[in-house]
Amino acid sequence: GALVPLLPQVGPFWSIVGGARRPPALVGYPLPPRSNRAADFTPDQPYFKRDQMLMGAVRLDYDIAEDWRVTSLTSYADFDRRNRNERDGTTVFNNSFTNEGELKVFQQELRVSGEIRSGIQLIGGLTNEHDKSLQIDQSAFTTGTVVGAFNALVPGEPFLGIKGTTRSRYTSKAVSGNVEAKLTSSLTAHL
Repeated sequence: GALVPLLPQVGPFWSIVGGARRPPALVGYPLPPRSNRAADFTPDQPYFKRDQMLMGAVRLDYDIAEDWRVTSLTSYADFDRRNRNERDGTTVFNNSFTNEGELKVFQQELRVSGEIRSGIQLIGGLTNEHDKSLQIDQSAFTTGTVVGAFNALVPGEPFLGIKGTTRSRYTSKAVSGNVEAKLTSSLTAHL
């Protein structure tokens, strides 16, 4: 079965919109006791939390000479999220929030390591990473929220909700290197 997300608590009402009043459905709504376990929610709403992650990694090492090695590191991660949350902490169908998203990450690293000469070690590598993400957030409001007061103050189409979608693609490439030289029995230099 699906997990249920954390539930919020209702707090004192205050307005950032001049002249807005407490929505009628919330007039006299009791505040919760001082306990982090006291929460209210709208019954018969499909709240859920479904997060899934698949990931894997492969490492291959190949000795190319007596003191030299090539290492290949490949990894992939796929994360999917589907959540619907209570937002107002009351039994009034007031505000709900749906959150969907996915993240896919592919990374490849190729490095060479070995001893240049006695006491001097070298590691050099190339890294390539591709990330792709999608995030969809949607808040749904009813007239039981401050949206009712907003709709009364602002003429025109009623304000019912907010939906935001973000898509991102990233590519990262890097070159790395490390040289370690043993200068004395108790002193080593790194570059």
